[in-house]
Amino acid sequence: MMNLSRRAKGLLLGSRIRSDESHQILLPNQLAASLFTANMLSSVAYVPQFVLMVLAVAGASAITWGLGVGLAIAFLLLLVVGAQQTIIRIYPGGGGDYQVVKHNLGYRTAASVAAGFMVDYVLTVALCLSMMVHMFAGITPGVMPYTPLIAAGILVILLWVSMRGYANSAWATLLPTGFFILVLIVLLVGGAVRAAMGNSIVAVSGTYGLTPSASFAGGVSNAPAEAVLMLLAGGIAIGATALSGVESVNNGMEILNKPQNRNASRILALSASTTFGLLVGVVVLSWASQVSFVSDPLRQLPGSPAGYVQQPLLVQLASAVFPDYPFMEWVVMLASALVLMVAALAVFISFPSLTMHVAKDGFLPQFLSYRGRRLTHNGGIFSLAILVVLALALTNGQPRRLLELYALGSLWAFLVAQIAMVKHWIRHLRAARTPAKLRVLEAVWHWHLLLLFCSQRSSCSR
Repeated sequence: MMNLSRRAKGLLLGSRIRSDESHQILLPNQLAASLFTANMLSSVAYVPQFVLMVLAVAGASAITWGLGVGLAIAFLLLLVVGAQQTIIRIYPGGGGDYQVVKHNLGYRTAASVAAGFMVDYVLTVALCLSMMVHMFAGITPGVMPYTPLIAAGILVILLWVSMRGYANSAWATLLPTGFFILVLIVLLVGGAVRAAMGNSIVAVSGTYGLTPSASFAGGVSNAPAEAVLMLLAGGIAIGATALSGVESVNNGMEILNKPQNRNASRILALSASTTFGLLVGVVVLSWASQVSFVSDPLRQLPGSPAGYVQQPLLVQLASAVFPDYPFMEWVVMLASALVLMVAALAVFISFPSLTMHVAKDGFLPQFLSYRGRRLTHNGGIFSLAILVVLALALTNGQPRRLLELYALGSLWAFLVAQIAMVKHWIRHLRAARTPAKLRVLEAVWHWHLLLLFCSQRSSCSR
């Protein structure tokens, strides 16, 4: 009976890996890049549409504002990536911002940063699963009431794949990530070609009109200054969720081939540049197509037909760019759903790795630092799954509610990490002996002061 149980376990989870065979779980750069790039790329599938949803209360002016807010978020993404590159170089042991804060501000402050990232990771998985269901609900609305149940079923699949080991799961990420990038490039190039040929790329939702709220009934110029500032702050705050995933490369560095810090730096640069380019492209195409995305279509889109079902932003863009090829809507929807699943899978690597570091420092139960039969941190994997189910149950699987909770996660952690880096460079400035070294350190210190200011603005907008 015991032999049968072992065989079943081996068939389900794979053969056992000894500790001295840990090289088997290390990922080559191409696989690691596809995994972590998907984590950052997933924000392109939902951030622009929720920024437009927040700004839509201002009426038609939301389209122009969405362009400015989107470009600002893309710029902020580059700033945060620059900070993470510095952290990878100075603290190559993994653990990311947690290690930075621990060495410069102490263990207790570091524990609060780790808690922030843990919340961020839980929300990221829950949001990705919820958005996958909403992607299909845009074309098949009947699945919407079953969002929590379907998301839980996908979560079971992710749990099983993660338990089989990182190397096995990473192979499953290569095609979906590349497929999503290819589809978005085709979408953006198609939009540029149509615009160059003088063809219309106005989305169907852009022809319905947009009803502003009472505060903006007289136009933006006549709206109260407080309402304008709150609206912009809300748009920036929602858009700042695009920064989630930047730290995943640093936190999951232990699964990379050696030299891990150099490979992590290259993967982060590739992921950030790809995400930046596609995010800017989607924001510009959304502005050019005058697409609308609102929280209440029946009230805010007065010209919409009876029974109108609001499709996801990327699906609307596909319909506008390829009006004669309706199958492109399904292609974009499928590509978006797949990259969201891969992004969730990437978190099942970063979260257990982070909890392992925190558990070794005594702030979490020690079982989170133990490795399982496939040298995975099974305690962290199961803990993440349980917390995701709890998040889905509390929010009923609604993406907007999950996004609003991100203030408790990575934005706080980024802010504290930059304070720690400023303290790090102050200490090195005091130890500088030569004028040349002093000038270099001053330049780097000013860079992190800028990042600290940007992080503080993003956190305060929440």
